[in-house]
Amino acid sequence: MRRRSALGVLAAGALLGCHRKAPDRRLRIEPRQIAGGRRAVVDYRGEPVEVFRAGDEAVARSLVCTHYGCRVEWRGDRRRYECPCHLGTYDEAGQPIAGPPTRPLRRLPAVIEGDAVLLGER
Repeated sequence: MRRRSALGVLAAGALLGCHRKAPDRRLRIEPRQIAGGRRAVVDYRGEPVEVFRAGDEAVARSLVCTHYGCRVEWRGDRRRYECPCHLGTYDEAGQPIAGPPTRPLRRLPAVIEGDAVLLGER
């Protein structure tokens, strides 16, 4: 094979390889984990994240306090998140309502696909 022909074959192969679909890196939350209004807590890239369905919407929220980085806990009986480190409190939408935190809990991208929730970006 001549040099130009070989380079053409290599270039064509490289172009075809570029059009491959990238793997989906989103984390799949199975329906049983969030059935009946349950909140699933998963590890997403080293961070505790709470995932649940709110009607037709998927909600994914970091459980890392925006004040000092401690892990917050959902208190269903009080309808709020509480941080044990400095008594920071967030409402059920993740907005700070008491204590030192001034920023809301971080939301992460989540979509519903079928009955499952896919967490993160492709």
